[in-house]
Amino acid sequence: MDYLLATDLVARGLDISGVKCVLNFSFPTEPKRYLHRIGRTARAGNSGVAITLCNDEERKDIKKLSKKLGQGVTPYNLQQKAISQMHDFIVTTIDPIMHKIEQEIQED
Repeated sequence: MDYLLATDLVARGLDISGVKCVLNFSFPTEPKRYLHRIGRTARAGNSGVAITLCNDEERKDIKKLSKKLGQGVTPYNLQQKAISQMHDFIVTTIDPIMHKIEQEIQED
C-alpha cells in the first residue's frame, strides 16, 4: 500500500506494511494521536512521509506540535487549482466511500 488516508480510526493497532505516505485530512492537536497516526508509515526501519492538510489557523498548531515533538515540519502552500482538484477528489471519491462505511456500521 503506498498511501493511507488517516483519521483517529487508524491511530493505533494497525500494522499495514508498505505504507509510504500517511495523509491527514484533519489535524489531531494531541501529540500522541498525531504520532500514532503518522506512525503507520516508516515502520520497521523503512522511511516514509506524513502530510497534514490544514488551513492557516491549524498551521500555527502544527508548528507548536512540531516543537513539542522535536520534529521538523516543512510547510507548503498550494495553489487554488491544486486545492480545487483535491476537493473534487474528496467529494467524488472519498466522501462516497466514507458514507458507505458509515452505513455499514449503522447496519451492524
